[in-house]
Amino acid sequence: MQAGTIRELFRKLSEQYPGMEPHIKRGVAVSINGKIYRDQWDTPLPEGAEIYLMLRVPGG
Repeated sequence: MQAGTIRELFRKLSEQYPGMEPHIKRGVAVSINGKIYRDQWDTPLPEGAEIYLMLRVPGG
């Protein structure tokens, strides 16, 4: 799946896997090549990047 930004990745994942949308809306962090992004959804996704989605864990 090709996506130019984190936002586009979320949109494509929600379209292809509708069950993921509630989790994305609740909040996820995204790791791109080991760097974690929490709210910078316009961040470009480098080609060939290693990407992980992590559910946010409530608490402090």
